[in-house]
Amino acid sequence: MSSIKNVYILASKMMSQRKHLDVVGNNVANVNTNGYKKMEMDFSSLVSKKNGTDVGVFVKQEPLRIDFSAGNLAQTQNPLDMALHGEGMFAVNVNGATEYTRNGHFLLDGEGNLITEQGHPVLDGNFAAINIPAGAKQVTVTKEGTIATENGPLVDIGVFNFTEDSDVINVGQGRYRSSETAIISETPHVLQGMLEDANVQAVEETVRLTELMRSYQNAAQLISRVEEVESRAVRDLSRIPN
Repeated sequence: MSSIKNVYILASKMMSQRKHLDVVGNNVANVNTNGYKKMEMDFSSLVSKKNGTDVGVFVKQEPLRIDFSAGNLAQTQNPLDMALHGEGMFAVNVNGATEYTRNGHFLLDGEGNLITEQGHPVLDGNFAAINIPAGAKQVTVTKEGTIATENGPLVDIGVFNFTEDSDVINVGQGRYRSSETAIISETPHVLQGMLEDANVQAVEETVRLTELMRSYQNAAQLISRVEEVESRAVRDLSRIPN
């Protein structure tokens, strides 16, 4: 195999490792983001052929996957904090678009609207904003998601599910979006005064990050050596008398 082919193969490996580094680095950065779901990246081998003969094996990146497994639950005693047991996501309005999250750390704005930490309205089962009347002294949430005050029930917080083939994408800050409308959950299980941790194992992801960085650096060094050998060969050939 020629040195230029070696460079191309190593370069394809480095490009994949660079993307993998970004994914794992993002997982590590979100280890303390409530409800964050870690991203996974898979790779496969792509065999290059010429005239029916294998000439090199390149690295092919598969589409990113979101690991929707549950994170640990932590008790907060804050009545506006909510976690989901089992499947489902809360819906929020972000600049007119509906996005979904497992981060149930909610607050009230000055008008009594239930909002996220970033100020986005939390939605009910009909995708409408949720308002807690001024002067309410006690807010309770049943496991079915019914929000109530001392004066009685107000509204059911929206808990939604995606179909298995939904094109869910990570849009950052623990939020997700899909081109398909999610389906309202018929059996939600909401836990008041609790939050879900990210499903990222900090030590495991940090080890992966370190290994990827070493592998990336090794590939870069190999390319440098190949280029050095090629340059030396060109110099040596130029010295050979005609």
